Amino acid sequence: MKSFIKFADTLSASMGKAFSWCIVILMGGTCYEVIMAYAFNSPTLWNFDFSLQMYGAIFMMAGAYCLSTEAHVRGDVIYRLFPTRVQGWIDLVLYFIFFFPGILALVFYGYEYAALAWKIKETSWNSPAQIQIYMAKSIIPLS
Repeated sequence: MKSFIKFADTLSASMGKAFSWCIVILMGGTCYEVIMAYAFNSPTLWNFDFSLQMYGAIFMMAGAYCLSTEAHVRGDVIYRLFPTRVQGWIDLVLYFIFFFPGILALVFYGYEYAALAWKIKETSWNSPAQIQIYMAKSIIPLS
């Protein structure tokens, strides 16, 4: 069991460090968009979705990294006074009470939405490209 926990922590820490470089990529994409929009008056349509997806990946991987390195913020007035073994049991119980049911609810209720989106080949609803297409279709020509 200890070897599995060590493996999981090492994997989470290494993936978190690898994904930290995505911040540089995200910053580069944002700088590119600002330069294209304000200096050349030619904004891109792809950068909004790119930034949204990149930020989501960074956020999810940062959560795993923080859990593996115990860097997350806690309000642990009493928790820190307990021995390490008791802290471990508290963490385990709280994972089963809060974390796993939350993940199961997301999977259970999100599966139908995801399956339908894949089936109809849905694209991002908030992309500037989609908004332009919607606006073009909704404008009635005057002639």
